[in-house]
Amino acid sequence: MGYTKTNWANGDVITAEKMNNLESGVEALATQSPPDWNQNDPNEDGYIANRPFYIAGETNTEIVNNAFSFNNSNQSAPIPLDTENILEILKNGTEFTAYYDGTYYSGEIINKDTYYLIGNCSIGPEEIASEDNIDMPFLLGVMAYNTPDSSGVLGVLILKDSYTGEKNISISIKTLDVHKIDSKYLPDSKFDLSDRMTKGVDSNGAEVDGAIVEGSLNNTASGYASHAEGLQTVASGARSHAEGYRTTASDYTSHAEGDGTTASGYISHAEGLSTTASGQASHAEGSTTTASGDFSHAEGGATKALGEHSHAEGFNTIAKHQSQHVFGEFNIEDPSSNASDLKGTYVEIVGKGISDRSRSNARTLDWQGNERLAGSLTLGDGTNDVVTISAVQLKNLLTPLMVEKTIETDTDSGNVTTVLNMAWQQIHDAFVSGRNVLIFLENYVSDLSDYVLVSHIGFSDNKYIVEDTSGVRYKCDTTSGYPSVELTN
Repeated sequence: MGYTKTNWANGDVITAEKMNNLESGVEALATQSPPDWNQNDPNEDGYIANRPFYIAGETNTEIVNNAFSFNNSNQSAPIPLDTENILEILKNGTEFTAYYDGTYYSGEIINKDTYYLIGNCSIGPEEIASEDNIDMPFLLGVMAYNTPDSSGVLGVLILKDSYTGEKNISISIKTLDVHKIDSKYLPDSKFDLSDRMTKGVDSNGAEVDGAIVEGSLNNTASGYASHAEGLQTVASGARSHAEGYRTTASDYTSHAEGDGTTASGYISHAEGLSTTASGQASHAEGSTTTASGDFSHAEGGATKALGEHSHAEGFNTIAKHQSQHVFGEFNIEDPSSNASDLKGTYVEIVGKGISDRSRSNARTLDWQGNERLAGSLTLGDGTNDVVTISAVQLKNLLTPLMVEKTIETDTDSGNVTTVLNMAWQQIHDAFVSGRNVLIFLENYVSDLSDYVLVSHIGFSDNKYIVEDTSGVRYKCDTTSGYPSVELTN
């Protein structure tokens, strides 16, 4: 007895017929088979009609079953393949089974460019080699070709080890019998990508393999396997990618994104606003930056990394030579006339300029480790500074000593000269290298040899403080050069 729904109203009498009807419905529900994802017969209980797909079965298609002769070589002649539709079943990740030299092997097909690789990919040519299925002693490479004279599929068998004689090999590809959902279960309005994604074409209008244009807003993908998306983008390099607005990726595997960027170097990357990466493997980011040196990096605003392996950051900085690092703003560029792929004078420059016409440097460090500061040098931890002194202050302090004192430079001839002839650079070098200035001067002024400079007290009014070996401090007048007033505190 089938179940018939009863619409109850107030005052209705519950009868045996209606109760039995209810029991029948409960019984039918209890005995109904649950949905079965693996039930493919629409006439059986549990069948799900609106599944997106189901696999009805699988088929193993044999593509090779031959004996091949080898003559102390690891590669055979071209191999005939047993199916006309081999390219329809060769898919990346599809399972295969092989029987070779008495052993069964299984794995997944690897797709590399135009090759389908079955077996040990590590023994293939360098451009397609990988570490997939390395436990297998063979590799079957399958390639489709299309020439003006003919087209077809070519197979080449490679052995891991050299061998003379015959080897038998059979290879089968597993294909699945996939049934997709019936169109009657799909919405009437379908999402159509035909006007949003098209194949890229070259300058002659011919389709380019693997090239994809996404969108219909004047984008161009003319390089092999290139991809252009956004608005007015161009991907003309092989395997290049251009996205955003008015971007161009014109060399191999280059990538341009953002607004008005250009990646014209081999494996280069440009991002941001109006940046250019023209050097090999260079990277430009930020706004109007340029990375033209190979392996260079420019970031920030209007920076230029012109040298090989150089790095420019900040604003309007220029890194002109190999491995040079420049940061800050508006630096004076390296004065060396060497080429950009050679070292210049400096390894690092800090710019402190205010405009392109008023460039200056706060600090430079050359390749010999010599450093030049435009300002003062403070020694200390920021809380208890030892001394703050500029090069000008130190020069002003020592110049009177250099003028007033005389030394005998040639004892044989008795010639006398002044300390004035001692180059200021010598004093500077002594100071920055950590040597005590007065100890350095003792070679010229013997009277000061027993005193050391107490630098943490500081300098003022052409006076400085020295300390003798007993720890007694004196004020020293630079016009005389001798300790004159003993300090009690």
